[in-house]
Formats: sequence, structure tokens, C-alpha cells
Amino acid sequence: MFKEYIQNQILLLPPDISQLIPPDHLARVINEVIDIIDIAPITSGYSALGQNAYHPRMLLKVLFYGYATGVRSSRKIAQKLEEDVVYMWLAGMQKPDFRTLALFRQQRINQIKSLFIEIVNLCVEMGITKIGRVYIDGTKIEANASGNRMVYLKSLERRSRLIEGKIQEILNEVRAQDEQEDKKYRGHKGDNLPKLLRKQENRLNKLREAAERIKEQKELLNQRTNYSTTDNGANLMKMKRGYIYPAYNAQLAVNNQVIVEYETVNKCNDQEQLKPQIERIKKDYDIRPEAVIGDCGYGVEKNYAYLEKEKINGIIPYPALEKEKSRAYQNNPCSRDKFIFDNKTKRLRCPQGYLMKPDKVERNPKTGRYIKIFRGTKCAACRLQAQCTAAGYRNYEYRPWWEKMKKKIKYKLSLDWIKEIYNQRKIEVETVIGNIKHNLKFNKFLLRGIKKVNIETGLICIAHNLIKIFTYRQKWKFCGA
Repeated sequence: MFKEYIQNQILLLPPDISQLIPPDHLARVINEVIDIIDIAPITSGYSALGQNAYHPRMLLKVLFYGYATGVRSSRKIAQKLEEDVVYMWLAGMQKPDFRTLALFRQQRINQIKSLFIEIVNLCVEMGITKIGRVYIDGTKIEANASGNRMVYLKSLERRSRLIEGKIQEILNEVRAQDEQEDKKYRGHKGDNLPKLLRKQENRLNKLREAAERIKEQKELLNQRTNYSTTDNGANLMKMKRGYIYPAYNAQLAVNNQVIVEYETVNKCNDQEQLKPQIERIKKDYDIRPEAVIGDCGYGVEKNYAYLEKEKINGIIPYPALEKEKSRAYQNNPCSRDKFIFDNKTKRLRCPQGYLMKPDKVERNPKTGRYIKIFRGTKCAACRLQAQCTAAGYRNYEYRPWWEKMKKKIKYKLSLDWIKEIYNQRKIEVETVIGNIKHNLKFNKFLLRGIKKVNIETGLICIAHNLIKIFTYRQKWKFCGA
């Protein structure tokens, strides 16, 4: 009725542990890939002196398999090395403890970017991906920090002013006390320092120490408005679900769902990240992308100017494009696109046909281009004044280059084949982010500091790409290729 069940059966010969791993298992792909890539940038950091270390290839295999299966804690990986036959096979039955795994991850794989580039080049050779067209996006990932231990620039400035005021107050008291002592002793030296002066001197020293600490904290901010005392690199960011928490912004560039470039920053928005991302791709692969596709978070004037200068086809909507497509905007008689620049008079004409007079010219500090500001001349008598402006007259900032670029973008994104490419972004980069955060459970960094979180980002990106190699091989095996 039942198959024979004997738990304590003695084997004549010890089994080959690799026979317990299926031939089409993910671990076999990770094992093969890590065996062929060059890990010299990592091994060069080891010394021949002292106790022999665990081999970096073994530790890399274990870490990559852990990240590819949603196991990132060094303690849990160490436990898997005791219990899980796949981990045992990858480690060759060696059992490094959790401290070894944690220190290797934090200190030994600073050059993980070189491994990432090698694996991407392997994907290119296999035909899985190419660098021609890249889809970019950013995602917020929680830092290993508490939201209750934040330091804010405004509070530091307020405390700094308060301390400076108290220091000045004490100095004034000391000066007044000195004048009293001079009158009392008439130029002669007193026997002892008065108690009041001793107390004030102690207070002054403490206040100066506090002022020095505030100065150090301001240096840690580094052009930010806040930082976490638990993780100095983290910044308060609004997360996907609406709450605010210390986090990092992971920037990814993807082609055919393979991550070809990454960088984790502590800046909240994506506007400043397009140019650095493209420059990293050019540096790492010695190739310039043909096209860059991103959401409206990258749609600012300087990014379009950069892409135009680099002769890269940018398929990126500007932030107000969706609003301009709405019925409410199109039916509004005073919307921005209803104002027309008159080339003959070099002046702006409002929706009612009145010419607006030039008010002033300003220089945009971010782009270096000039902005012409026009002011309405007959707003008071206009029947649309209430809809047009809440002030007495309408002001309009006219940026010639930006207005032309907006028309060009709007036309480009109205083409069917461009729409198809842009809609592919949801399948490309957003699918990758969903896989990393949901399937691989990468919702929070374990390491702290901008340098170390980039190491962890590299680990998860490599793990994702290894999974893509595995699924690609499975697909071709199923097709009989």
C-alpha cells in the first residue's frame, strides 16, 4: 500500500551532492557564470599573509543565489549553508559564519561594478540584450534607518542662532563683571576667579562645543535639507504608498528587462539623474545609446538639451503634457498654449488678441538661457480676467527654446510607433522594478551609507540578470534550440 520508508538507511558510498541538484536549476547557471567571469578586482584586495580566506568565487555564488531567491540576511544565508542542499553544493560543503559573509559583502566587493559589467556583456554576447535603446526609471527603497531620528537643516540653523545669542549674552555678562572687578580692585589682581565667572566660563565652553557639533552636522547635510542619524546618507523621501521615510533613490537603465546600468543616490527626484546615467553607460560600455525612454520625472529643459547635444533620441514627456491633453485644459480659454508669440512685433498675443508688453528679461540659472517676461496691458477691461489671473494683470514667462521643444515633444509622442515604444517602458523597466521589490523582496537596504547601499544595489541587479540568463536558457531549451 505504501512505499518503504526508512529514515536511517546506511549508504554504502557517500552520494555526490551535485546529483541532488536538478540539471536545469538556477544554482547551476549561477555556478557556471561565476566560474567564467574575471574576479581579479576582488582577489587583488587579499593578502598572502595570515590565515587562508574563503574563496571569493564561493562567497559570490552563495550571495548571488541568496539575493536571487529573496534571502539577503547573512544569518539566514549561514543557516541555509547548514540546511539547504543547494547552498551546500554552491559552497562546496564549506560553512562560513554570518560574520564572514557580512564582512565580505561590506568590505571585499567594492569593485562589484566590474562584475556587473562583465555579466551584462555576457548577456549581450548571448543575444539577450543590447545597449542601443535603454529604458530608465528610479524607485525609492527604504534605508536601514529610523524615521524618528532625523536632523533637519532648519532646526540646526535655529539652534545655531540660539547658541550664538547665548554666547554673546555670556560675553556681555563677563565684560560687565570685568568692569566691576576693575573698579573693585583698582587694577590689582584678585586672589581667586569669582564663582560667577567660573560658572559662565563653563557654560561658554559647553555652548562652543554645541556650536561645533552643529557645524559638523551641517557638513553632513551636504546640500540636503535633512539626514538620518542612523544612516547619514539617507534622505527623507515620499514613498510609493504615500508615507515619508528615510530612503534612497535607485536609478536603473534597462533593455529587454536586463539591467544595463544602475546607481543609487540620495536625491528625491529624477531630474538630475538622466545625464549621469547616460555618462556611466558611455564610460562602462564605450557606446552611446541610440534612444533613451523615461517618464516625465526626467522631462526638464536641461535634459532635453543634453540629449539633443549628444544626438540621442529622447522619448520623454514633459510633466505638463498629460494635463494639456485633458478636456478641462483644452476648454480653458486662458491656458498657456492659447498665448501666441507674434514674430512680426516680437511680442506675445493673449487669447483675446491683445498684445502684451515686454516687462523684463531674466537668465535661467539652470540652463543659462534667457526668459522673456510679458505683462498684459488690457487685463482690467478683459471679460476673461477672472479666469485668466487672480492678480491685476497676467504675467507670462516666454522661453523660446523650451516652447519649440515642447511642440517637438508633443508631435513626437503623437506618432503611433513612438507611442508603442514609450508604452513598452511599462513592460521593460517597471517590470524589473516590480520583480526586484516584490519577487526578490528587495524593499529595504540592509547596509548603511551611500557607498555600501550601492554595493547592495549591485548585488540585486546581478542577481536579477542571472535570473534572466537562466530564463533565457530555459526558453531556448523548451524551443529545442
